[in-house]
Amino acid sequence: MHRDAGNGAGERSHAEDVGGSPDRASLDAGPGAGIAVGREAERSVAGLAYDRILALEGYPDGSDTPVYLSGSIVTPLANPWSDIDVFVLSDRGPIGPLALAEDANLVSVHILENRGVDYEFWRPADVRAIAERLVRLELGVATHTIRKLFTYAEECFIHRARVGVPMLNADGFHAVRALFDFDKLGPTRPKR
Repeated sequence: MHRDAGNGAGERSHAEDVGGSPDRASLDAGPGAGIAVGREAERSVAGLAYDRILALEGYPDGSDTPVYLSGSIVTPLANPWSDIDVFVLSDRGPIGPLALAEDANLVSVHILENRGVDYEFWRPADVRAIAERLVRLELGVATHTIRKLFTYAEECFIHRARVGVPMLNADGFHAVRALFDFDKLGPTRPKR
């Protein structure tokens, strides 16, 4: 696994980042409001600059690949030990030293300053197929067993696209999000 050498000059430590740092987001906000998502100008999450996270898998690579953050780190469910989940929508696979197949996607695992960074690579054709299945789903009509429509990994992918925060190619990310009818899945959190 890749292990970063640690804090460089002028970088904040993990303890500074999760202990009430100025870039700590509000827990009452929606997507992108995890405990460690930095302000847009800082382009960081959990005290780690986007550039360093993206470099783990060779991004930016000159392509228009959408790359986004998701998982607990961008929601109010994050904690100081949460890993960073990065999603890549591309036919290009991982370049990291520890990659494995998981259902329809490939996962590449990294460690950066003692924090896990997991990349999930999803092929655009597979993402479109998932979105098309969701579009065809008729609510109130029992034509399929719900557990047979989507795998657990696909259900997680849909949710993570719903709450994701773009790192690269925000327009491409939002175009992919627009393929999904999230209303068919219910609210992201209970209404008050």
